[in-house]
Amino acid sequence: MIRVSKEEGKTMMRKLAEWVVKYRWLNVAITIGLVGVFWWKMMGAVVLNDPDDWSNQKHPYVKLNKRILREYGGANVLQLMIKVKDGGKYKDILNLDTLKRIKEISDRLYIMKGFIPPNFEGLAASKVKYFKATVEMITIEQMMAETPGTRRQLTASKKGF
Repeated sequence: MIRVSKEEGKTMMRKLAEWVVKYRWLNVAITIGLVGVFWWKMMGAVVLNDPDDWSNQKHPYVKLNKRILREYGGANVLQLMIKVKDGGKYKDILNLDTLKRIKEISDRLYIMKGFIPPNFEGLAASKVKYFKATVEMITIEQMMAETPGTRRQLTASKKGF
């Protein structure tokens, strides 16, 4: 390690400062030249915007994600799928109890840490819409903004499902 006394350090800093001031146009030219070179090199840079490219391609999770993408056509998507028990109380999910459970599960997902709403697919998801067309207009509503509370509402909801 090189030791420099305070006096020598002050004189070195003074000499450097005097050199920078004396050759300021040379310093400006060197700075502009370096910025130009870096800018030119940066123009050929490729920015990897896909998070899958950032990770280790040999990691089991990355391999699984690629397999899901290949087999199902999409990854990083949460699909809520519910099935009624065979021989159970209900023959399908279109009943008040099951729809209420679907809505509760969906609402809880929205407050879960790390949950990404646009990646959620289910009957109660905000992006799942019901389209109804008449001669005069097209009505677009959320499929299940509220859980049907009565048999009449359930019957009306079944038309959308």
